[in-house]
Amino acid sequence: MGPALLYGSIGYIDAFSVYGADWVSANVPYEYNIAADVARFTSLNAYGLVYRGYTTELAPDTFLSGGEFVFLSYISINYEQQTANGTLPKLLNQTNVIYSNGASEVYYIPMT
Repeated sequence: MGPALLYGSIGYIDAFSVYGADWVSANVPYEYNIAADVARFTSLNAYGLVYRGYTTELAPDTFLSGGEFVFLSYISINYEQQTANGTLPKLLNQTNVIYSNGASEVYYIPMT
């Protein structure tokens, strides 16, 4: 079974994404400014208790502005090609990782 089917369609949630979602709910003001990959529909809702309406889908053409947060789950860290259209927004390369457990990460886009 491929990762896109397992994580995207079936909704499998690994422990790394669970801990990352828990960290987001405790430390990120997600009500206003968080973008997320497929975890937006799984771990952030189920374990981070983040309302789906507070998040935006992370796609290659997603515009990220200063003060925003980005949550990447296991599938994006280990299978980047599985995100929408196969690439992550280029701006992520210029951001700071504020949380990482080895397989899920939270980025903060600095204010300019």
